[in-house]
Amino acid sequence: MTPQQKFWTKVNKTNNHNQCWEWTAAHNNKGYGTLQINKQKWLAHRYSYTINKGPIPNGYYITHTCDNPPCVNPNHLTAATPKTNARDMTNKHRHHEQNITHCPKGHEYTDENTYRKPSKPNQRLCHTCINNRNKQRTNRQEQNRRYWQNRKNKQQP
Repeated sequence: MTPQQKFWTKVNKTNNHNQCWEWTAAHNNKGYGTLQINKQKWLAHRYSYTINKGPIPNGYYITHTCDNPPCVNPNHLTAATPKTNARDMTNKHRHHEQNITHCPKGHEYTDENTYRKPSKPNQRLCHTCINNRNKQRTNRQEQNRRYWQNRKNKQQP
């Protein structure tokens, strides 16, 4: 039996190409199917993509349009950049930080109190914390300025 034939014996394949074809053998802790072919470990959906669509482009993820980790239906698998994958997770409300409602200091993430860097749109920063840090820095700079000014004045005869 070829590796591909062995692979398909572990898939609950339906006649409907729009439905998920679930991997029935081993899974990892995130629900993705796992297998070993010629002493090489694979995630089942990546192997399915490779045997059905060709090599995975370097640096790309294989994503599920169905959002079902055990699915190996090649019609549900696409190659995506990490950035595209992160955007997809955010759009589908699957990003782990989307459930965080307050910053580490306890301030609520509201539209008014949240800053997003254009270069990192998935990262949230708290305006209250940013303003507090800026005030503390300004106070330190002012204290240093006064200290050196007083020291300079004391040294003059």
